Amino acid sequence: MKNKIFIYAFIILCSIYTLNAQTYYGTNKLGELEIINDSLYSVSFYALNEWTYIDTGTYKRNDDTIWLNSIVKRPFEIVDRSTEYSPSWNCNRYLIKQYGNYQNKYRLVYEYTASHIYVDTIRNQLICSWVPSNESDIFVIYDGFIYRRVRKTGKSSQFFRIKIFDDKMERVYFDEFPLLVKGNKLIPIDKEKNEQCWVDNGFYFPKMKRSNKEKKFNKILILYRGLRGLPSGFEIK
Repeated sequence: MKNKIFIYAFIILCSIYTLNAQTYYGTNKLGELEIINDSLYSVSFYALNEWTYIDTGTYKRNDDTIWLNSIVKRPFEIVDRSTEYSPSWNCNRYLIKQYGNYQNKYRLVYEYTASHIYVDTIRNQLICSWVPSNESDIFVIYDGFIYRRVRKTGKSSQFFRIKIFDDKMERVYFDEFPLLVKGNKLIPIDKEKNEQCWVDNGFYFPKMKRSNKEKKFNKILILYRGLRGLPSGFEIK
């Protein structure tokens, strides 16, 4: 009797999961998104060799729109200049590439090496000295293994601090990212949010289509996520 109850319970749980789970693939064959239940999702956009990375987050739905939220909203944040200094040390682990926006095209402005970069061990920040920059400049941060990036907002300054929020390299960052549910498709509907998705994750979120069958899909080499869409030929060796 106990075995029968266990089997029935297992069947019910599997049925609930099957009813709730929905899998979508990018119409350009990039990426996979799975709606796991009424509050959780998983996404897969990155790979390394034969390994495919999966990240999870939460979402909310209102009528025909859902909003995705990653566990951590962004990898870095450029914080205001401060005259307060914590113990810091010069670090040859990090390198930073600065890209300026000229007529809606980015070009490499400068590469900052260890002599320009210090680590604030108390605030968990990178301190970049003498970095003249403009609003919308993109800074690609290389930690010795992977490229990630952050976009500057606000006025120019002679130096700035980069607050490190997250060290999970496979994170796919979303902050109230809206998707329109239209039939069996998910459609990104906010141009600015999708631009931020490109800055944070290295890709524009594609239109996605639901599938009842498992499909092969394209993935991004995770090592270079921070360089995607920027001029090539400037890889830090």
